[in-house]
Amino acid sequence: MFGKTPAHAQQGANYVYKIVPHSSVNPRCVVAPRHPTLSTPASALCQRGNRSCISRNCRSSSLGRHALTPSDPAPSYTFPVPIPASHTFVLSELDAKDGFLHMSTASQLAGTLNRFFEDDPKVVLLKMDYARLSGFKIVKWEPSGSGEVFPHLYAQLEGENVEDHMDLEKKPGETSWDEALERARRAGWLKD
Repeated sequence: MFGKTPAHAQQGANYVYKIVPHSSVNPRCVVAPRHPTLSTPASALCQRGNRSCISRNCRSSSLGRHALTPSDPAPSYTFPVPIPASHTFVLSELDAKDGFLHMSTASQLAGTLNRFFEDDPKVVLLKMDYARLSGFKIVKWEPSGSGEVFPHLYAQLEGENVEDHMDLEKKPGETSWDEALERARRAGWLKD
């Protein structure tokens, strides 16, 4: 909710997190539908000038998705470090389809990672201060298919909204994200 923290968010959710596929693992490119709150910025044109594509590194296809070729430059999920305030993050396929950015609290990350990123050995976590984010952007707490309530951002995610980021990686032999998240928590990076 805009400018107001709902009661269930006040129960320890000082930070919300966005999981981004790591560019070295998952260099996907997606076509974003036109959506009033998630308009594609002019700087996010593909190499062929396709305004509906949210990557600069794609080749158009008739399937509504784009495929990277070996000769393409760096994958679409890369972002500059440090992250400039004006940087707009690429939408995931699910975010583009649903019209909002899926986010998680620290306690929800394991379930989200283990369900949607089970086969990925590495992801990037973007950390946002919930009070600051919801003070300037529309964040709604909505139930998922399981009934659990998740934060959804109904706006573009820009560099100025991201407090910090971290590469999260499963070690060889780890089959879930639980151990990687525990390492991030022990390091003091992952906070409620």
